[in-house]
Amino acid sequence: MHARKLINQTFRPLITEDTAGTAIAKMDAWHTHTLPVLDTQTRRIIGLISFETICNLPDESVPLSALPLSPAVFAFGHQHIFEVARLMLHHELRFLAICDSDGIYEGVVRKNDLIDAFSELLNIGTTGSVITIGMAEQDFALSELVQLIEQEGAKILGLTVSGSRHAQKPEALQEFADLHEQDDQDQYQGLDQDSRLVQVSVKLNLNDTTALVAKLRRYGYNTLSENRYDMADLDLSSRADELMHYLDL
Repeated sequence: MHARKLINQTFRPLITEDTAGTAIAKMDAWHTHTLPVLDTQTRRIIGLISFETICNLPDESVPLSALPLSPAVFAFGHQHIFEVARLMLHHELRFLAICDSDGIYEGVVRKNDLIDAFSELLNIGTTGSVITIGMAEQDFALSELVQLIEQEGAKILGLTVSGSRHAQKPEALQEFADLHEQDDQDQYQGLDQDSRLVQVSVKLNLNDTTALVAKLRRYGYNTLSENRYDMADLDLSSRADELMHYLDL
C-alpha cells in the first residue's frame, strides 16, 4: 500500500504566513506537538514547527517565517506505508507530510490512519486461526513454509516476521525456547553465537490447525498454535495493540 492512498483530505497545512497562535491552535485541534510548514509559493515543505518553539513566545502574532524550524521530514506518495511508519517513529511524528516525485506537497498521513492500514494488511478484522513458528534465521525459508501450508488447503490471511536477535544472549534464547514445547527446546541450546532467531506468525482461514501443525512438525518446524477462532482473534488483537504502542509517538 502506497503512502498516497492514506492522505488525509481534511487537514490544512501550516504556511509561512501563519502565526504562532495559529500553529498552537492547530496543534491543539489535531492533538500533536509538531506540524509541517508549507511555503505558499513553491508548495514545498520547508520545515517542522514544534510546540516547544512557540509555547513561550511573548507575542503569538509572530509569523512562522520568522521562527526557527526543524529540518523538513516527508515521504513520497509512491513509497510504501512501511517507510511512512519508519519516518514517523524515527522523528516522533503524528503527522507526516506526503509529496509527489518533484517534492510538491500533496497532503499528510495521520498516525491513526496508518494504524488502520496496518490492521487491513494484517487482516485483523477477518476471522481465522493463528500459528506461530520459531526457528533459527538460517533455517527460515518462506517459500517452503507457504507451500506446506497451501498443500493442506489453507489460505494465508496475514503473515508477520518478528525482529531477529543474536542467540548469544541467554535471556533471548530462553525466551525464544519457552515459546515451544519442552521436547523441542534442546535443539536451540546448540545455536552458536552467530545464530539469529526469528518468530513467524501466520493467520489462516482454518478453524482447526491440528493437521497443519502436525505436518509442519514432520518437516522440522517448531510451532505454537491455538486452534480456535476466538484465540486467533485475541492473538491478532494483541498484535494490533503492540502495533499501536509501537506507533504511539
